[in-house]
Amino acid sequence: MKHVHILITDDENAEQTLLQLPDALMPLVGLPSPRPAAPNVCGQIRGILLSAGMPAHLKGYQYIVAGIGLAVDDPKKLERLTSVLYPAIAERFGTTASKVERAIRHAIEITWQRGRVEQVNLLVGCHAACQADKPTNGQLIATVAELIWQKQSQK
Repeated sequence: MKHVHILITDDENAEQTLLQLPDALMPLVGLPSPRPAAPNVCGQIRGILLSAGMPAHLKGYQYIVAGIGLAVDDPKKLERLTSVLYPAIAERFGTTASKVERAIRHAIEITWQRGRVEQVNLLVGCHAACQADKPTNGQLIATVAELIWQKQSQK
């Protein structure tokens, strides 16, 4: 039997460490650790979302970053958001799939209310959106994943 001892300090990175804890424990119990997106992919995703005006302090922002990273790694996850992608994100963050879906929808709503639609159109490279055409969760995740795939194919 293996024992794991956890020491939590007042470190500002403690919350992030705790969020990653389940992934770190997976190999100890004989299960494969879920592979997160590569750091440079996460940086690209964050850059796209921040330039579109999405507030980084929202839970939905973190869930969207994770969801896009999972979609970039496995595009088939986009075909089954509610049964595959949301539960995978929820497991990573220790929450439920319905809370993930709602937080993502909220982050998109806040972003759209702030009116950076022009920036979103610049990112996508065309007039893909107007103020009334707020994207669905799946549309946003799929569009940003497509941008990442295009950048990867150009390298």
